[in-house]
Amino acid sequence: MISISPDALVRLVIFLLYVPVILICYWRLIPRLSPVARLLATIMIAAQALAILLSLENQAAHGNRFRFWDLNYENNFPTALASTQLALVSLVAIATAWLARTQPSWRRLYLVGLSLAFLYLAWEEHSEMRRLMFVGKWEIYYIALGLAILAATTIVAIRSSMRSRIWHICLLSGLAVSAAGSFGIEELRYEEVCQSLGLVGARGCHSYHIEESLEFLGIWLILLAMLGQLSELAPRLRRRHCLILYLVPAFTFAALLLTSQYVMRHLSRAVSTQLIQLEYQFQAQPISAEFESDLRLLAFRTEREADTLALWLYASTSSWNAYTGLGYSVQLIDQVTGEPVASVDQIASRKMQWQPGRETWLYKERIALEVPPSRNPLWIVQGIWRGGGGAFVPQRVLSTDRQLQSETRVILGQLETSVD
Repeated sequence: MISISPDALVRLVIFLLYVPVILICYWRLIPRLSPVARLLATIMIAAQALAILLSLENQAAHGNRFRFWDLNYENNFPTALASTQLALVSLVAIATAWLARTQPSWRRLYLVGLSLAFLYLAWEEHSEMRRLMFVGKWEIYYIALGLAILAATTIVAIRSSMRSRIWHICLLSGLAVSAAGSFGIEELRYEEVCQSLGLVGARGCHSYHIEESLEFLGIWLILLAMLGQLSELAPRLRRRHCLILYLVPAFTFAALLLTSQYVMRHLSRAVSTQLIQLEYQFQAQPISAEFESDLRLLAFRTEREADTLALWLYASTSSWNAYTGLGYSVQLIDQVTGEPVASVDQIASRKMQWQPGRETWLYKERIALEVPPSRNPLWIVQGIWRGGGGAFVPQRVLSTDRQLQSETRVILGQLETSVD
């Protein structure tokens, strides 16, 4: 008996879904399109194939760790592409209604209605508002909208010529394919069904790639139907109309992609990293202190505000995981009495980190202390501890270029204080 992995089975199913549909469309429908519409349809199906391929390859290589390409998550590359294609359907519909001014008003009104419906779907695909607006009932509203489009398209198809009906059939086929992905394949996610089909892998049920691919294919068939009506009702487009059909989707896709949470997060992290690096290079005071647990203190910076001392520490580890469980201890020690007058313990955080090389992770930590009134100068003393199992074990200082207060604490510098 031949055994096939869930990943390979998903790829096979998607191949068997896409290839026959594409071959039939390029045999029977694509030749009927105008050159502009034909190129646009080809670009969009190629973009879909690329999105699905990147999602499958990313899933195989990274699992669920990198979701920018994943079809199963929102507000990323596939979502931006799906929203753009739905918006393009809306654009083509309204362009057809505008350019086909010799057509009956009922047909142009139908095209305007389609444009508004798919513009809403494009906005919803990007924003995921159905989860908030129609909590627990979004399927009902989607089914109602689909039935409205089905009824309107059927009525228009009956009143249209035989030549035009092929595009209405294509549109209804696209709706059916998308509905099969949105609602039909959802049933495969039940564990017993998914198990029986051989789609259960190490990361759970793999049916969502089939589900999202069907939705993509349905969108393309709907777009193809609208491009067919545009080619029939306005076969010769002016140059500015062609530019609109190409540039509006391009700018829409770029805007949606650049404002996606993944791109914004990486952009924010890149800017933050650059600012930390500049601050580390030009504002911080260098220091060399190596502790147990593979932590090295590289620099520090202090800032006094009224009765508060803000201390920024810049540390490094050779392993991202080595930072887990570490904590910082900072004390203000009276130089005359040797007694601590203020202290704070704080768990290490990875919120401000950067990686200048593969083998090194760097971290910026902010620690604040209340400075009590004192006539004597104070030492700023810093140590490291490791928590775990309810214990907080101080880490020894292995080497440093600064004076030690103890074998686990380094004197960073002096804080001048005065009391009138």
